[in-house]
Amino acid sequence: MDGAVVVAGDLARIRYANVQLQPDPVLPTAETGTRYRSAERTARQTGALVIAVSRRRRSISVYRGAWRHVLADPVRLVGRANQALATLADQRVRLDDALHLLSALEFRDRVAAHDVRPRPAAAAAGAPHLGRGRAHCGRTRRGGRPGRPPTGADIDA
Repeated sequence: MDGAVVVAGDLARIRYANVQLQPDPVLPTAETGTRYRSAERTARQTGALVIAVSRRRRSISVYRGAWRHVLADPVRLVGRANQALATLADQRVRLDDALHLLSALEFRDRVAAHDVRPRPAAAAAGAPHLGRGRAHCGRTRRGGRPGRPPTGADIDA
């Protein structure tokens, strides 16, 4: 398509598509191609942001008033944009993990500060709390001592 696409000032919608630009031909331009001359002259005449894209030249030029900027090779530009988006996605995952950890630490600190410990449902209903320790009063099944793993002597006893 060799026609222009004109978008609204807020970039929310396309106002016109496939429009032939006819800027004042006496405006100076350093461009050689018709598309680029029209883009530069339109930018000078209107002061609007104008972008010219050429598939054959593999180039993108941006104009605003008398200012002109040629973007890097579009293939490289898209590659760099994809790499930046992948980096942002990775950083988003790390941020979410950090926020989750901070939330858990904040909850732990609030519980410790107020000495509010979650109680089992039975204790909340008035039943005695039996604790969450090991069965057999802290001893292992074969007679080992609490705090160390059983040895061969404990098992043979």
